[in-house]
Amino acid sequence: MQVNKEFGFIWGNIYIHLTIIGGLILFIVGLVMLEEFTVLIGSGLLHIISAYAIYRRKKILGLYLTYGLLIINLLINIPILFNVRPNLPIYIVAILIHILWGIYFFNRRSIFEK
Repeated sequence: MQVNKEFGFIWGNIYIHLTIIGGLILFIVGLVMLEEFTVLIGSGLLHIISAYAIYRRKKILGLYLTYGLLIINLLINIPILFNVRPNLPIYIVAILIHILWGIYFFNRRSIFEK
């Protein structure tokens, strides 16, 4: 009996859908509040491009964009963690989720290197 040792990509598909939805929300909010949140337009576009490149699965660019976005989000959430006490559990969970996504994609990098 042969055991299949390849990793599945079910959580990757969930990440793709969540990232596209989040990127669209960031993009739309950035367009509506153009003067105050122009950085959201670029962030939304980066999320959408990253999710599309991962969806293609042959693009190493998507993997690197995902790593970059996870690191940027961690760098944003960690300082907030030390300044906001009432929402402390929410930021701790957000940081843990970003770390888990990073580990997940690191373990599946062979899918993108083919």
